[in-house]
Amino acid sequence: MMSKIKNVHPATLDGVPESVQRTYDHSIAQVSQTNRLLTNYDTYLYALRLLAELKDGHSIAG
Repeated sequence: MMSKIKNVHPATLDGVPESVQRTYDHSIAQVSQTNRLLTNYDTYLYALRLLAELKDGHSIAG
């Protein structure tokens, strides 16, 4: 998801916004500390959190 945001979203023209990067880093830390496999729903929720930081009503995860 992060690479797609970096390559496509206009909000990243001047680099990834700090809030997006912080959310991404936090998500990666949470995932690396879990002892279970992520479900599709888990992945979807992480993607939604990341997209929410873009503050763009047109960006969706589906």
